[in-house]
Amino acid sequence: MSAKEENTEIIESPEAEAQEEGAVTGETIGTLPSKLGTIRIADNVVATITGVAAGEIEGVVRTSSRLTGGLGRTLGRKKDTRGVKVDVGEEEAVININLIVKYGIPIAEVARKVQQNVKEKIEDLTGLKVKEVTINVQGMEMPRTEPEGKVK
Repeated sequence: MSAKEENTEIIESPEAEAQEEGAVTGETIGTLPSKLGTIRIADNVVATITGVAAGEIEGVVRTSSRLTGGLGRTLGRKKDTRGVKVDVGEEEAVININLIVKYGIPIAEVARKVQQNVKEKIEDLTGLKVKEVTINVQGMEMPRTEPEGKVK
């Protein structure tokens, strides 16, 4: 196994197996026209791209689930998709991202950069048209300070 293969993770849609068996799933899958057949892109693929693209922007600490106490992790949400909601239509996607940002970096500037990066990545990697990217800043990471009187 090469070093490149060791550092990759396969994100597989839970619908993939169900579709092969002809089952109906509740998750939306984008369908793109193709002369050779149908191209389907699952919500969780778009959500993963969104989470990674948001994390590439300086000032973003992480995406944040509205669920508290680590319940998002307990329910099996992947790190990159926690706090990301996508609505994928046949050829369009609407994205909603909950973020925690770093203190001291202009929030509106960070949010605009996230919107642009997410739009570009999804459109480049999937061919879907991004109709909207909504950013919800839910918290801020404050710099750690030492308690007064404590010697380092």
